[in-house]
Amino acid sequence: GRSAEDMVRVAELYHALDAALESLPSRDRLMVKLRFEDGLPIAEISRNLGFANRFSAHRHLADVLRTLRRALERSGVRDTVP
Repeated sequence: GRSAEDMVRVAELYHALDAALESLPSRDRLMVKLRFEDGLPIAEISRNLGFANRFSAHRHLADVLRTLRRALERSGVRDTVP
């Protein structure tokens, strides 16, 4: 099982991620949700969100993930493994 310290670290990580996601524009938040929570393929996300093509959507998602990583690093998260 996990130690109490691990559980606190996981809770802090989720809190930091929630805060980082909330800082995103709603379209970007939706994109992350569709891809990682709902597991939609990038081509379907591209159509749903009106990107020119899946490559454009993929590039945008990569930018969003970089933004999230920077936000997490600013909040003190350096390592995503508890």
